[in-house]
Amino acid sequence: MKTKLILESKIESIEPSLSFVETQCLQKGFSKKECNDLCLALEEVLSNIVNYSFDPHDTDTSIEVTINEISSGIEIIIHENGIPFSLDAAPRYNPKKIKTVDDAINEKGLGLFLASKKVDILECRYLGQKGNESLIVKNISDPKVIDHKLSENKIVEESKKIRADDIEIVLFRPKDALNVARCLYSTYGYTYLKTALYNPEYLKSYAQSENTIIVTAVAEKIRTPTGTPLVESSFVAGVAIGNEDSSFAGIMEIGSLVVSQNMRGMHISDKLCADLLGRIGAAGKNGAFTECVTLHTASQKVSLRLGLFPCCFYLNFIPNEVHFKNFDAQKSKRQTFVVYYKFLKSNNAQICFAEDTDNQLKEDMLRIYKRLNIIPDIVLSKTILCEKSSIEVTRNDSLKTCLIRVQSIAGDFADSVKSLMANRSFTSVETWVIYLNLSSTAWFYACTELKKQGFIWSGILPGSKEGDFLVMQNVGDIAFEEINLADPQNDNWMLLTIKKEVKNGEQF
Repeated sequence: MKTKLILESKIESIEPSLSFVETQCLQKGFSKKECNDLCLALEEVLSNIVNYSFDPHDTDTSIEVTINEISSGIEIIIHENGIPFSLDAAPRYNPKKIKTVDDAINEKGLGLFLASKKVDILECRYLGQKGNESLIVKNISDPKVIDHKLSENKIVEESKKIRADDIEIVLFRPKDALNVARCLYSTYGYTYLKTALYNPEYLKSYAQSENTIIVTAVAEKIRTPTGTPLVESSFVAGVAIGNEDSSFAGIMEIGSLVVSQNMRGMHISDKLCADLLGRIGAAGKNGAFTECVTLHTASQKVSLRLGLFPCCFYLNFIPNEVHFKNFDAQKSKRQTFVVYYKFLKSNNAQICFAEDTDNQLKEDMLRIYKRLNIIPDIVLSKTILCEKSSIEVTRNDSLKTCLIRVQSIAGDFADSVKSLMANRSFTSVETWVIYLNLSSTAWFYACTELKKQGFIWSGILPGSKEGDFLVMQNVGDIAFEEINLADPQNDNWMLLTIKKEVKNGEQF
């Protein structure tokens, strides 16, 4: 999540920004003390900017504060065009010099000294004509997931006595929140993208969302104290989380599938996902999907066993900060995702082909639908281009990807996209993804124009209430490294199609 605030260069403007940051921190899962520490550092930096960077008589001044939720916590970037400020040139506060009250009064630099101690990163940079930039990073600390009376070793010893018949799949229970957090921690070790999932209190509120379903595999034979008087929870062997992305309302992602290492081999992952799929269907969703890293075939095999089939490749790079336990981070940097999908109820899929659509494109698209057990209605018609292009751009920080959803397409569409890419304000965009609505004939003309710019189409994302989407992507230098598919004989058709398109576009 990314939020930008524009503040006047006045002391009065600081307090509202601190309140906003505090709210963001609490939602992320920070403790109250961590929120206070971050706000102290932010207040000190902003106060220095207000007091020393601008002429007091200059009324045309502003401070831009950008708040980013990153995997490890909160990142705040402050930009202004005042007098350059350097931390190296700031007074150095030395607590060893403080012997008397007068020493404390006369010693300068206490504010910045405290700020640097309260956050993980505090930097100030001079950008020349572009102004000044300050960076504050506060990482979320251990939210007491591991702080429990029953030692981890004892839990492991007790869990060895559990058989497959002792495992029951249940809807998330608040009393199990701590053990669910432990289960996530044991696999990801605070490197997972959604760090707040390790916070039991956050998990409880997260599970109450109508767009979220959490199921857990529990064993009643092992009872563990939760820290709350007279309340005990069961041992949690695994957890699966279903979440609906508002961008594609009507379908739900099966994500965060975790099974404790010592409990693997009991087909717990299959049982968790099967139960979750049933609940997703009962909730009236059109379909369910999961994204699998192509380096790991185990998750792909689970998807196939559950009746999900590949429908799309995301040619993204996994962020450097994601490094699961026993996972080679270097190999993960250039990995792709394959999206597996299951059709749960009729979504009235419709493809509007232009009359001059080539047969090969039709066959490739219909082959995807056939594998998903969807028979779409096919409409052949001439297109009527809109007078103005409508492009919605969002930023997915977890994948460092720029997402574009095309709502209408005009004759100048390709130029609009080209201009957008050339003038993007993002600092790190590794992949451009465009979703073209297949219920409009204009998608075909957009597809043709985008191919001229080096875009390739990598599959279909079905099931949204707005219709099905053709996914097109633009990546600078595509490298198919370490790509493994669960069943290469039957499931490599899409990868071959992508390679063919890239080769034809002279990017391969």
